Amino acid sequence: MPEDYQIALNKLKRILPFVNSVALMDERGELVYSTDNWDIKEDMVNLISLWSSMKRQPIVISGKEYLVRTCTSDRFVASSPKGEGHIVGAKDDERTIITLIEPDGIIPFTTMEIARILASLKEKEPYLDKSIQLGKKIKLIRDGSSNSEKVKQNKLNIDVLPLQKQDKPELDLPFTARLMAYYRAQEAKHDDPLIFDPFAERLSGDLSPYLNDHIRFSEMDYPIVRSYYIEEELLTPWCKTKGESQIVMLGAGLDTRAYRFKLLHKNKHTLFEIDFPKVIQYKNKILKDEKPYCDVVHLSTDLSKSKWISILLKSGFSKNIPTFWILEGLAYYIEKQDFTSLLLKIAEISIETSQIFTDIMQLSRWYSFPYTSNGIVGDPFSRHFKWGIDMKVVQSFFSEFGWNVSCSFADDHDQGRNVGQKAMIFIRGERASNM
Repeated sequence: MPEDYQIALNKLKRILPFVNSVALMDERGELVYSTDNWDIKEDMVNLISLWSSMKRQPIVISGKEYLVRTCTSDRFVASSPKGEGHIVGAKDDERTIITLIEPDGIIPFTTMEIARILASLKEKEPYLDKSIQLGKKIKLIRDGSSNSEKVKQNKLNIDVLPLQKQDKPELDLPFTARLMAYYRAQEAKHDDPLIFDPFAERLSGDLSPYLNDHIRFSEMDYPIVRSYYIEEELLTPWCKTKGESQIVMLGAGLDTRAYRFKLLHKNKHTLFEIDFPKVIQYKNKILKDEKPYCDVVHLSTDLSKSKWISILLKSGFSKNIPTFWILEGLAYYIEKQDFTSLLLKIAEISIETSQIFTDIMQLSRWYSFPYTSNGIVGDPFSRHFKWGIDMKVVQSFFSEFGWNVSCSFADDHDQGRNVGQKAMIFIRGERASNM
């Protein structure tokens, strides 16, 4: 076997410290490589047979029992009921990679990394070749007072799909916005979906050409579990108990709660959606014939610029009405100092009964490298996420910037889905009374 395979698979263990063991099989299901600490040759026949059948039943690997959680044509996840770890696998038509990860290992990112390896081996390109880019990095800036858009260097980095057809406006949108819509569209196809978004497929457009080349993005339950948590645990009681309120979504993307979350019709709620002009314009065009459940105000502006607050206030936002701030998938895409400044600003214009939600990554299990005070870390994920925080300091951190919060790991709210282990933190709270 070429040395490149060994280099790639052993590098996986260094990149993801919770990966204990790795094995590689060929298209015939024969074991061609495994790390020294894992002998699963005798178990391979049963594993391949179970995976091919797509049945969710117990399996024994190296003398330990695992319960199958995910079993699709290219994904396999099984977890020990005794909390002894997880088996995570991915395959294509040529190879299969199986990993053993620790009990608190991050399942989605293990899946994404081994899918990355499969793709690089299939293309016969170096693993993690720095010359290969998923898309271009651009910065969209809108000054909030004119209709112009400019492409400049800015602090907020957004992945976009490579532009292939200029006549399709959705191809010029931030990739992450379309990807979240894609996940909601796929969720609607489940027998028992956690959320149902009838508009998501129209908004996401056709992502199949891109996802076929980058299969690690093809499925992820985290954003679905996050949306379910926000809507069931936070917005449901909020909308039922507040006679009048404001809901502000910072970095709203292609979210459609205004058109599908029926409780917004109860009492009097105004929803403010803030994002880049191109995102707002595209969504308005797709949903122009749909009727929202509440008053909706779309603000085209850049959250990294301080003037977005004045734009919000001039657009009907009231400092005297309870406000629910939703910072969904936002915190880790902007610099730490920009985020803390944002927390202070929204606390200053919020009445005491106002609430907040955000999600932040837990660095201590995510990264194998030391990280600096500003959260910048030199590993493959740092180009996407700017910073993170440890669970034990979340409350004290937020209290410095005007918010009394509680927090929990996302996998505590998994609804039986695969969201990863102890990597992402859900944070909810109220504006501090001493502001």
